[in-house]
Amino acid sequence: MRDPLNQETAGFSLIGPSGTGKTAILKRALKSQTAFRSASPEAGGNALLVTVPPEATSKSLAEEVARQTGYGAIAARANGYQAWGIVRHRLRLLGIRLLIIDEAHHLLRPGPGRDILGALQSLKHLLQGEDSTAVILAGVDKLKQGLLQDPETARRFKPFELMRITEGSQDARRFARSMQICAHELGLILPEANFAERVLFAENGDAGLSFRFAKQVLKRTVEAGRDRITLEDARWVFNDQRPEATMTPFAEGDWDMVQAGLIKAGWSN
Repeated sequence: MRDPLNQETAGFSLIGPSGTGKTAILKRALKSQTAFRSASPEAGGNALLVTVPPEATSKSLAEEVARQTGYGAIAARANGYQAWGIVRHRLRLLGIRLLIIDEAHHLLRPGPGRDILGALQSLKHLLQGEDSTAVILAGVDKLKQGLLQDPETARRFKPFELMRITEGSQDARRFARSMQICAHELGLILPEANFAERVLFAENGDAGLSFRFAKQVLKRTVEAGRDRITLEDARWVFNDQRPEATMTPFAEGDWDMVQAGLIKAGWSN
């Protein structure tokens, strides 16, 4: 939807630490609703997701977007502004109404050959005019800081920051419920009522990392042919990821006592 006065579309930025599940959230959103369909040159669709590599410049990202829309190589003599003009034309031609740029903080890194202000202007221009496209940026906190270098661009990309799941919160209860449902679907029994709390504590409340850890524990139990998850399964996964760790949230015993002991000892993951 465009603002009827200036024809601008809306921008959005999804901010969160690495591993919090930003990409998974975006991909799930595309799959779970009907307004947008993932685009490809062969199958059509009106939403395109591109990932920015660490070495990308504004122009090289434009070239990648153009390539994913079926466009040939952009002339080497073209500058960044011209490359993004081609992208805007391609998006309009193919009916792509949503562009998702993942790992967008890489685009705003300083260094030789990089034009941060030019990149910010290109992002802003995507939202403007009759051929404008809605844009979602996803990245770590450096993306938020990078956008602030140009207030005109920053205000057009409304930020949403993923927060850590705190102990005892509604999100913590949702996570525990999700673990219970997953285990039940696989015919597995969790070792104790506080198992999800141990997982969240182990991953400092990072949602993406916590879900990944939980999946690895479930996978280990299924592959072992057992119907009950054990604390030993979780300890094995934890130690496999952190072989240098001397303490673990998956020690035997009452969780409150284990947690208190870890905190007293200054434990961190």
